Amino acid sequence: MVNVYSKCPICSGDVIQGYNLAQRKCDVCGKNFVSNSFCKNDHYICNTCATKNYFKFIGEFVTDTKLKDPIEIANIIMNHPESNLIGCKHAIVAYVSVITAFKNSGGHVKDFQKMMKEIALSTSICPTSMCKLGGFCGIPLTMGVAMRTALSEDMDEDVRTELSNKLTGDCMGHLGNENNTGNKNCCTRNTYLTIINASKFISRNLWVEIPLPKIINCNYHEGNPRCNKTECKIYHGMFTNKSNGK
Repeated sequence: MVNVYSKCPICSGDVIQGYNLAQRKCDVCGKNFVSNSFCKNDHYICNTCATKNYFKFIGEFVTDTKLKDPIEIANIIMNHPESNLIGCKHAIVAYVSVITAFKNSGGHVKDFQKMMKEIALSTSICPTSMCKLGGFCGIPLTMGVAMRTALSEDMDEDVRTELSNKLTGDCMGHLGNENNTGNKNCCTRNTYLTIINASKFISRNLWVEIPLPKIINCNYHEGNPRCNKTECKIYHGMFTNKSNGK
């Protein structure tokens, strides 16, 4: 069984993810990688090559934007032509949206260039088809990276590790316990839920209030093979409980 999750940049054919790993050669850089994703016409592009222009867009956008709402930031990024409905790029969306909102809401991010390196790290933490291979969503894992980026390097290492672990676990548990939002394999759903939970956690623990919209509506269900439509409450519009401190 395979699932369609994006289109091949070379031929626009369906890119599928299977259950078996195989060595594949990137058609752009020529390097060999182990992956379970491939084009139905046997093309393969590695994560680095597939996200090169995406990173450039994100870097320019994050540098210039003054937006404080992480959901609004996420929607702008997900509207980019190179963004997929399903796939590891959602890990980048979650990380960037939360950190940018934190910074624009008064939080301190010391080194933007370091932040961009952390974006690349978040991609490696959530490789393509993590859910298929590992049995769990990799998007919440990037929140540990986000927390370490947000915390001062002068802070006690044990405290930084504790908060990073708590945020990651909190987001992962939130996805597992959110039983009324439709298909748990929907990357857009998991991105929204992770952003909401991480924003509330940071607002409680770092004294920087990250604003959230009162309600979230998903505009990405068209063409999404994993969408359960009316069974997902984000499809109808989900209240975020605007008070982040609770």
